[in-house]
Order: sequence, then structure tokens, then C-alpha cells
Amino acid sequence: MTSMALSPIDAILGAFNGNLYFIGLMMLILNLGGRFIVMEVSKDQELFFQHPWVRRFLIFVVLFVATRNIWISFWLTIAVVLVLGYLFNENSALCMFGKGGAPGASCAEDESKDKGASGGGASAPPNPPGGMTPEEKDIYRRLNEKKERYDQASLKEKEVAAKKSKYADPALVYMANLSLLKDA
Repeated sequence: MTSMALSPIDAILGAFNGNLYFIGLMMLILNLGGRFIVMEVSKDQELFFQHPWVRRFLIFVVLFVATRNIWISFWLTIAVVLVLGYLFNENSALCMFGKGGAPGASCAEDESKDKGASGGGASAPPNPPGGMTPEEKDIYRRLNEKKERYDQASLKEKEVAAKKSKYADPALVYMANLSLLKDA
């Protein structure tokens, strides 16, 4: 057998193909995207998988299947939990975004408090109930904003309707009709 000289591209790809860290990270990315594949999980099962220790164990399992090395899987799991759960999580006290974090996040709270103190405006929406994910908190905030807009529009419509007709209230219309029937 003769050995063939590898091209530089083959050498680079070979280095990635044999690197357990790269394989583990690719397996993790595959499984993070896989949550959208199966949407048939019951609410109780979903609550079980939302527990932090279960999620961390699943990250370890994914990395172990990819690397087949317990120590590398263990250290990669710690790295992934630290990076995704704390350093890149805008709701963490250890986030790296500083004041430039996502709107509504704890990283951006200092900035939003400064803006709220200096500029007067509408009252703040009610605080969301505890135990909500960041996505649920964002949805809750947007729904409250929508509700406020609807309530304001509804009040304006009621005022306009009251000005247009003195019989805007159905009870008043009923009473007016009864008085017309008695007169006839």
C-alpha cells in the first residue's frame, strides 16, 4: 500500500473529524435543534424536562454519546452549562452583555431604570408571575401592552357611542321603547 499525500483541506477536515470536542459540540447542536422535531410531549413530561438538573443530565448524555468519553463529556457539560446558562443568558447576574443586554433582561435593567426615572410616561405593566421562562415573560409583557391598547381604544369607542346616541345603553333603549308603547 502506498500512502497518498493529503491535501491541506483533507488534513483540516481530518483534524475536525477526529476531534472529540468538535464531535461533542456538533452532537449538542443537533440535539438542541431536535426539540422542534418531537412536539408530542405531554405537559407533565414537559415539566419534568424543564427541571435544571434533568436538562444538565441530558446535555451530559448527548455529549457522552458523541464523545464516548466520560471525562470529556463531563467537562464539556460544565462548559456548556456555564456558557449558555450564565455567561450568555441575559437574565443571569453573570451575563456578559452588560448594559447592552436584551430589552427587559436583568442585564439591561440598569439602563431601563435610568430611562424610567428621567422620563415620565405610562405606568409600568404588572410584574409577571414567578416561574416563567424568559419567552413566557416576553409574551406576558406583549399581551399586557396589547390589553392596554385595547382598553384605551375601547374607552374611546364607548365615549364616541355615548355622544352619538343618548340611548347607547340597551337598558335605556328598552325603557324608551316601553314608554313609546305605553303612549300608543
